[in-house]
Amino acid sequence: MAEDFTPRYESYPDRLIREAMERGDFADNPLRGKPVKLGRPGEQKSWIQERLEREDLSGILPPPLQLRREKARIARTLANVPTEQQACQIIDALNERIRDANLNPATQPRVVISLLDAEQALSDWRDAHPGAPSHGPKRGPSGPADGRADRPGDRPGDSGQR
Repeated sequence: MAEDFTPRYESYPDRLIREAMERGDFADNPLRGKPVKLGRPGEQKSWIQERLEREDLSGILPPPLQLRREKARIARTLANVPTEQQACQIIDALNERIRDANLNPATQPRVVISLLDAEQALSDWRDAHPGAPSHGPKRGPSGPADGRADRPGDRPGDSGQR
């Protein structure tokens, strides 16, 4: 009976792994023998996304992307806030940081972020906290962007004449 003498090719990474296994470098690995959860084709979250969330690498994101993530997670941020006034302060502070980032030309990468809809965020907070005290002024519809009061004639049904 003839032996198989076909030469085997071993790549450099394969050789390094084989040598490390022979030395026993992987003997005390706590994940040894456990499968890597790669997910199924078509699943929403891949294993790499789950790992990134588990490792919480948000601190290494550029500032505009951190602001985007903070805006997307505002409901979680406001979940433990006891008063409407504190919720308003958090929302206003986030919107101010977004404005600053949008106006700063040195911010890289250049990402324009829309402001958080404060009314919607407060409405969501109120829905989640039905019995919470309201210590802040009720926010009404926003006035003109420059902060001036409405001029006569700007309101429906107002002709501007007295």
